[in-house]
Amino acid sequence: MSAPAIAAIGLVDRERIVGTAGVDKAWRDLGSAPPGNGRTFRAVFGRGDETFRRLDVASRVLVLAGAAAGLDVVLPAAVRDDTALVVATTVGCLDADRQFAHSLGAEMLAAPVFPYTLPSTCLGELALRHGLRGAGVCLSVAPGDGAQAFAEGARLLAAGEAAAAVVAWVDVLRDDPVNCDAALALLAPPGLGLRAVAAWPADPARVRSALRAACG
Repeated sequence: MSAPAIAAIGLVDRERIVGTAGVDKAWRDLGSAPPGNGRTFRAVFGRGDETFRRLDVASRVLVLAGAAAGLDVVLPAAVRDDTALVVATTVGCLDADRQFAHSLGAEMLAAPVFPYTLPSTCLGELALRHGLRGAGVCLSVAPGDGAQAFAEGARLLAAGEAAAAVVAWVDVLRDDPVNCDAALALLAPPGLGLRAVAAWPADPARVRSALRAACG
């Protein structure tokens, strides 16, 4: 099978939110630090997301990256029932784990945080927003190995286990300074007919640079 097309890209880091849907917003202009606050989604995309403010940091950046990629526009509704979602992460839900653990000795338990103490919860938040009902895979990887999500997404397509794949790496920690690194892409087989916004890199180590180059 031919290499899949990279049909959409969304990136979120410590500097900005950028994507092939035409989004390019710097955090300094948004008036908040990454990964944003309850007003960030509307400020970037001009529309509301009623549950954005309650999301953990990993879910927040993944949702921002998906919107910056324009998944709602690019991904055909007819294939969403069979669109896989693959996320690779090194720190996983550590930020939510810390918040919940700190609340154990407090007067009030941080119960709303508890659902986010699973590293796969961010997949569910993105899937709900875009109607993705295919396989969901969360990979624990070594630092710098986020491109494994792309390899797994391509494998699912080659094996006929998915009609399309949304793949991403997500690593966020609210430390000082904030660590924020997320990249999302839509992979589509040639038969789906979606236009490629970036060439498939022959060297997996070049995935990051290929995505950033495509977004300017």
